Amino acid sequence: MFQNTTQRNVFWFTFTLGIGWALYRLFTSTGYILDDEATHYIKSRSAWTNTSIFFDGWTRAGRNLIHAPIAIFGLTATRVFTLLLAGIAVWLTAKSAKHIGIKSIWAIPVLMLFQSWFPDLSYSVLTQTPFMIVWILGIYLAQKDRLYLASICFGYLSLIRHEGILLTALWGIWVSFQPGGILYNLMKRKFSLEAIKRDLTLAFFTVLAILIYNVANYFFDGSIPFLVYFNSEPTDYYGSGPIYHYASLLLPALGLFSLPLAIFGSFYIKKDLPQWSLILFTYVSYFAVHSVIFWAGKFASGGYFHFLMPMAPLFAMLGAKAFDVIEFKYKKHGNTIVLSITALIMAQGFHMIQQQGMYQWQAVIAGQKSYEGSFFNPPMTPEQRGLNMREAIHHVDQIRKDEPVTGNHPQIDIHFDNLHTSEAIARDWGDIQNFEKGTYFIWDQRLSELRENHSREKFDSSEWYVIKTWDNERFKKADDPKKKFSTIIFKKVN
Repeated sequence: MFQNTTQRNVFWFTFTLGIGWALYRLFTSTGYILDDEATHYIKSRSAWTNTSIFFDGWTRAGRNLIHAPIAIFGLTATRVFTLLLAGIAVWLTAKSAKHIGIKSIWAIPVLMLFQSWFPDLSYSVLTQTPFMIVWILGIYLAQKDRLYLASICFGYLSLIRHEGILLTALWGIWVSFQPGGILYNLMKRKFSLEAIKRDLTLAFFTVLAILIYNVANYFFDGSIPFLVYFNSEPTDYYGSGPIYHYASLLLPALGLFSLPLAIFGSFYIKKDLPQWSLILFTYVSYFAVHSVIFWAGKFASGGYFHFLMPMAPLFAMLGAKAFDVIEFKYKKHGNTIVLSITALIMAQGFHMIQQQGMYQWQAVIAGQKSYEGSFFNPPMTPEQRGLNMREAIHHVDQIRKDEPVTGNHPQIDIHFDNLHTSEAIARDWGDIQNFEKGTYFIWDQRLSELRENHSREKFDSSEWYVIKTWDNERFKKADDPKKKFSTIIFKKVN
């Protein structure tokens, strides 16, 4: 896979450095890149005591099956395991790059692990890393002509993220256009029963995971998860944006140097399009569909850059292709240029501008302030609302004896190890009048208000006593009074 020992050493050195940077952030960060991570984790941890969670559409069955076996060992263990998957995805990307003729394999760890979005998303207990590894594994297996196994991978993607169904369909089209497929024979104006048999067999393996899950879900509760694709507007909570929304996110989220490098490399793959066909067909279509979905305001797309992170292998391979071209076209100074760009990309991965600059861009562009940031992106910490919640949890921990503690923020369940058993869900997510005397309820202004039976006014009764409150830093005099506090500790006294 490498042209010499030096390239091998550089590959593994930068691989170790990149994984080490992510590990450092994993162990030192006290916040979440998305609060959804905490919910995904506690659901995976609870799945073994409440098997209905394996059929929970929000937390994704495909992701749950990957994380649940590890979640019983705790959040840190689950994060480390997820980072291991990300590391394997880097290795698979390198193997895939070698198959399509890229020579600068040594650069894949730098070009992938030091993308701005990668260090934190690579270990987070979300759908991104599982989706990424199954996707690149499917591509690698297809390159090795292991089509049945590749079919299973592309079918499984829709169980991790709903938009994976697009990749499932694209795989079916692509594989039929390959030698021996029905569409390939039709292009050659041929007809073959063998081609029909081949494609039907591959189609069976492609839909196998989807079929098993939907049948199991139907027998479990009578519902068919696949019908979600016929409900394009399950919520208007996230809104919509311009069709170029995701394109504008790529520069800071992927990286100030990674994106131009990948674009440069894309101009030099024309001669190798057959080898790149599956890669381009799936990754580019994925980006296009996300752009259209958010623009149209369909399928509850949040418009987050996180959704694009599974495309990391594509940008790494295009960047490596760019290095090949630079070294070929600029023989005298090619190595110097490549090493300089490599250093810049590593700096980009340490700085992570999409996080440090997230709330500065408008003011900086408007000339109202200068950019502020450190070379190494500091570990993530909770925003003020999250800090208030942790203080409230700590306060309850200090004053309670053995009374139950509940609320709507997942950090409560993680701290007190409140597993989502069916009994706990019925109790904690139900009418607060049914809570037993002595129960502590840590109310969260955003999450609790999403549940009608946990809204602020529900606690205005003699049954509940306010223990402590934390102000909402964003509250203004003209706002709804119920938004005055971000966090409140209630205790049921009657």
